[in-house]
Amino acid sequence: MGDVMRRKGYTFVEFLIVLILISIFFSILIIITDSTMKAYNLTRSTLQTLYAQSHIDFTFDMLEGELKWVGSGSNLLRGERSGSELRKPNKTEVYQQISDKLWLQDSIDIEKTSTGFIIYITYVVASPVKFFYDSTTGTCRAISEGYIDSPDWSIVTRALVPSSEHYVPTLVKLKYYYNDSGVYRPVTGRLKVTPDLRFLIREVDPSNPSVERNLAPTTFPTTSTQPGSAPNELFITPISKFSNVSLNTGYTTRSFRQVQIEYNSQTKEITVRRLIPIFEPSPVIYNIKLLDNVESLQGSLVYYSSNGLSELRFDNRNDWNTYKNGPELRNIKDSIVGMKFTITWRPSWKLVNDEYLTKTRLIIIPKSIQ
Repeated sequence: MGDVMRRKGYTFVEFLIVLILISIFFSILIIITDSTMKAYNLTRSTLQTLYAQSHIDFTFDMLEGELKWVGSGSNLLRGERSGSELRKPNKTEVYQQISDKLWLQDSIDIEKTSTGFIIYITYVVASPVKFFYDSTTGTCRAISEGYIDSPDWSIVTRALVPSSEHYVPTLVKLKYYYNDSGVYRPVTGRLKVTPDLRFLIREVDPSNPSVERNLAPTTFPTTSTQPGSAPNELFITPISKFSNVSLNTGYTTRSFRQVQIEYNSQTKEITVRRLIPIFEPSPVIYNIKLLDNVESLQGSLVYYSSNGLSELRFDNRNDWNTYKNGPELRNIKDSIVGMKFTITWRPSWKLVNDEYLTKTRLIIIPKSIQ
C-alpha cells in the first residue's frame, strides 16, 4: 500500500528536470522575443527615418518643381525701361505685387523677414503663338504657326521687344474669333493657327463677361511722353489655359502665378502661398503648410566665381533686403546658377538613433525660357 502511495507523487529529481526544461523554454522564448523586438524597433526606426526623409524630400521637390519654371514668360512681366511694369486689366494700375518681386531673372525675389525669409517665384506659361493687330483692317493674324486652346486671358503690348519704350505689358481678358469662310466663329477648343488665318479679337470686361468691345490700341499704355508717337499696333500673347478639375477654375496653377515660399523660425513652419492673378473678379491666394517642426532652413545662392562654384547665404543676413541691390551682388547676379537649401527637421515622433534629421539639396535655376 505504501509503495502505491509513493508512485502517485514526483521525486525531487523529476521536479528539477521539469524546472530545467521550463527554464530552457523561457530562455529560448525570451531570446526570440528580444530578437523580435529589436527587429521591430530597427524596422520602425528605419521606416520613421524614411518617412521623415520623404517629408523633407517632398519640400525639396516642391521647391524644385517651381524653380524649374523660372524665366518662363519673364519678358511678358516687365519691359527694360522704367514704367513698363505689368499693368492690371484696368490698364492704369501696376501689378505691384508682381512687378516688385522680379529681382533675379525677372522671376525670383528673396525677401528677409524678422522671423526668416520669403522666396517669390513668378512665371507665365504662354502660348507659343503671338498675334499682331492690323490697324488697317481691325483684325489680327498670327505671327507664327501653332496651336491655341480656348484662349481668353492674354498679355498685350504695343511693341514686340521689351527694349522698346512702347513695351508696357497689360493683362487683358479677350475673346478670339477666327474667320471661317467669311464668318467669324468663336475659338472654343484646340485650333491650328497659320499666319494666313484672320482673327477678330475683342476685349472682354472681366466684371461682366457678356460685355465685349473692339480692341483700341490707343487705350493701351506706353512709356513714351510724346503724344501720338506710339505705333497704332498691338502684339497679343495668349496665356496657356488647361482644365483643372480639382479647383474647377479652368486654369492650372502652371498658367500664370506667383509662388511665395516662407520660412518662419518662430512657428518653425515652411508655408506656401500661391497667388493666381487671372481669376475674376480678383486674384486668388491658396495657403498650404508644407512642413512644420523645422528647426532651421538655410538658404544660399550658388554662383560661378574665379574659384569655381561659390555660395552666398541669404538666410542669416539681416541686411539682405538692401545688400541684394548693392554693387557686390549686382556683379554676380548673372553668374547665379542655383539655390542651395539645408533643412534641419525634428519630426513629431522621436527617432531612435537621431532626434533631428538634416538634408541638403542644390536646385539648379534654368536659363530663361522665352
